[in-house]
Amino acid sequence: MDIKKLEGEAIQIWDERDLKWKLAYEARVRRLETFEFVKAVLFDSTAEVYTSKSFECAPYKEFLLMIDLDVTGVPTDIQIWVEFSHDNVNFFKLMDGPFGSLMYEDSAGDKKEAVSGKIIAGWMRLYVVSSGCDATNTFKLSVTAEVSA
Repeated sequence: MDIKKLEGEAIQIWDERDLKWKLAYEARVRRLETFEFVKAVLFDSTAEVYTSKSFECAPYKEFLLMIDLDVTGVPTDIQIWVEFSHDNVNFFKLMDGPFGSLMYEDSAGDKKEAVSGKIIAGWMRLYVVSSGCDATNTFKLSVTAEVSA
């Protein structure tokens, strides 16, 4: 097997089937990294959408989303979509486990929850949609991810 060493933990491996170099990552030790997708974003109008910055997650295998949601009044609901991409341009909603419908309603009240999943793509981001909010009925959301290899 032919291997080219790149910067950091990335390497390239020669793929005999496709006859080209392919990107791979070394994972000799457990690594943790924290990425803040959403930081205290206030949802306070009828229908709001928030798209986080993307995170290059290819070197990692798993993620843990830590969700901190504060509810004021009686907004309708807020949905959190985990999205993945192979090219950091086209993103696709994760439909595995709880991520097919990760939704909170006002009746659930304030939440501090953690949800985990696997990483099998190069890029990750969050897409958040709220409804039924106004100046007195709000959601305030923070979401941080711990990723590990």
